[in-house]
Amino acid sequence: MNFKREQVKLLSQNKPFIVLQNVKDKYPNISSQSVILSQIKRLFLENPNNRLSSYETKINELKEKYTDNKYIKDFENQKPYIQDKIQKKIRNGKIVYDKEFDKIIEKIPLFNKNIDKYIKLPTKDAKTLRQTQTKSLNNKHYNIKIINGDELINEILPLLESDNFREYISATLLATGRRQNELVNGSIHKSNSGPYFALFDGQSKTGLDIKRKPYEIPLLAPFNVVEKSWNKSKNYFNNSNREIFKSKIRNISRWLKKKKCNVDKLHEFRSIYALICYQLFPTGRLSQMAYISSVLGETSINIASHYNSIKVENINNFWIPKCQRYDWKANDKHTKMIVPELNKFIMNECMKQKKKKLTKTTLKRISEKSQRVVDRFYESNKDNINKYNTLITKN
Repeated sequence: MNFKREQVKLLSQNKPFIVLQNVKDKYPNISSQSVILSQIKRLFLENPNNRLSSYETKINELKEKYTDNKYIKDFENQKPYIQDKIQKKIRNGKIVYDKEFDKIIEKIPLFNKNIDKYIKLPTKDAKTLRQTQTKSLNNKHYNIKIINGDELINEILPLLESDNFREYISATLLATGRRQNELVNGSIHKSNSGPYFALFDGQSKTGLDIKRKPYEIPLLAPFNVVEKSWNKSKNYFNNSNREIFKSKIRNISRWLKKKKCNVDKLHEFRSIYALICYQLFPTGRLSQMAYISSVLGETSINIASHYNSIKVENINNFWIPKCQRYDWKANDKHTKMIVPELNKFIMNECMKQKKKKLTKTTLKRISEKSQRVVDRFYESNKDNINKYNTLITKN
């Protein structure tokens, strides 16, 4: 039998001390012990058969007393592991559903409390582990990695349109800042805020494994380009079990290291994305840590502090796909002022189902320049304007 399963069996026989000793013998490293103990505990808590017999009795009593109460029903429908987490959050004051029913839910018997108390590192070992983790986190903050933002963007984001899975998956993770499992289980939809935004659904690590509502995220590339690469990435991981998924991710990570773009692992794209967004998008009055927590969907500012080991420099402009770039000729200061407004117009048009052709009237409207200036610009850029009009007609 698997080592972890053997320990779960011992826990169900109420022998937490034996489990603790077995883990100590097999995994002498304190950090390893901590990980294995938490995995054993989770396996134990996930099995409804390990719950106390008084659980069913208490639930039935409450259902009879409080007919059709949504809090009792919601609690009953959760997995035992989630029920345990909910009770702890209520106990620590982190969740308040309803003052009356919080107290009732907290007292529903689930597991033997001795198991919860003893299936963890001894106080001395736990203190040593915390010191090790703090030292590791401090080293991260002192050894900050410097990333050249414009260079990385121009090297990675063009790969969104690649046919090589290593390339377009890496580029999609940078463009969206999502976790690898969120790329598989989540989805993105068009946002009304503009071409560089999307509605994201599928946030993981919400604190209680409770589904979070879709929320808006910024993008480092136009939505229509990101959406295609997102769908290709999902198809690539389609029907992959946990082991195959991990193997595919390792394959992509190895390729990324060989590319020598100063990024060692895929998860670093998450930090880089947030730091680039902080410089490119309006943040209102949010601090950097609060903004990072917001765009990454983290549950607290403290968690976002883990993304402080990277510094992104030299961020100047949004990345624009090659197919949406035009070499506009601006021969004087008046025609030059049309270019930024025109590029903005084209970006917005790329998001729409029905795109408008570029005419002198359109140019005059979006630039608010005189007809004479518009005529000069139109004549100088006739070829590029025809190229754009032909492209939108085909699409």
